[in-house]
Amino acid sequence: MKLPSVILINRSYFPNLAFSYNYSTKVQKPPPPPQNEKQRKMREEFWKREAELESKVDYAKLSKEEKEIHLAHRTAVEDYHFTYDDPETGLKVITRLRHFLKGTCCGNACRHCVYDHENVDRERREKRTFNTAFWIDKEEDEDLEGWA
Repeated sequence: MKLPSVILINRSYFPNLAFSYNYSTKVQKPPPPPQNEKQRKMREEFWKREAELESKVDYAKLSKEEKEIHLAHRTAVEDYHFTYDDPETGLKVITRLRHFLKGTCCGNACRHCVYDHENVDRERREKRTFNTAFWIDKEEDEDLEGWA
């Protein structure tokens, strides 16, 4: 799945754009205005961090399914949504926006944790890896399974 380059030029890099564009529904709408100064500052900090994270995504390392997840997540974040539907399972997944607003890691080894899984127990954390876009379970070496 080749992602259009226009996705890379959106509010992630230009937080003051006057509109939001949902790539799945092709609907353009203005973002909700900040309700106060604190919210404005938090949004500014979030979009700064989001741009940094997005600049590090290596599409060459992502599978087709992971690219679809990344696009679904990105679309949700650009529309200020706290969740999106996983493209494969249909389950609700919490976005980086919601994790950022929580302020701390919840300890559940979430896919889009922005706190480096700091509150996840060590055993579970060691079974996860960051694929340049989000957290995934490490692949087990099937050849060595049962030999330990």
